[in-house]
Amino acid sequence: MKYRFSSTITGSLVAALCLIAFGWLMGKQTDSTSFVIIAFQWLVDIGTILAGFGTLCAAYVGYLALSAWKVQSKGQSSIVRLLECQEALAVLCVEVLPATTSLPLEKKYELYSLFERLLVNLAVLSRTSAHKNELQGIRQSLLVTSYRFRDSGVIWPDDKEKLKAAEEQLIRVIEHW
Repeated sequence: MKYRFSSTITGSLVAALCLIAFGWLMGKQTDSTSFVIIAFQWLVDIGTILAGFGTLCAAYVGYLALSAWKVQSKGQSSIVRLLECQEALAVLCVEVLPATTSLPLEKKYELYSLFERLLVNLAVLSRTSAHKNELQGIRQSLLVTSYRFRDSGVIWPDDKEKLKAAEEQLIRVIEHW
């Protein structure tokens, strides 16, 4: 609202200044035969100034559109990262929650890379999100679990509970996003 008011006042002042200048020119040059040439030159000058001002306004509108697009793009990539986190947690819960005691080496590496990707996505999201504390809390609760899994290849019952709790907490964050 304030921006509209100030731009309306500015536009009104510029228009009034142009009308006053044109009226002054007409009053000063009424007896002259060169009035038409002088008036035309003034109109050309005023038109040039207004064209430059219009170009600046168009550049500003383009800048605002680019800024809005960047914000929208960043928000969309955050949602994609959140969904990747939810998917990774769901896979981890399905793979290790039932009665998993040990896994084949290949499966262990695959799940650990999933853990790493999950932790990276949570770290990136926590830097730019309004839900910073919740995301950092989820990441911190899973950090030790991922190291234990990397070192021993086993997820202990208390770590399984942390996985389940992290999944529920992430779902709540997504619902409030």
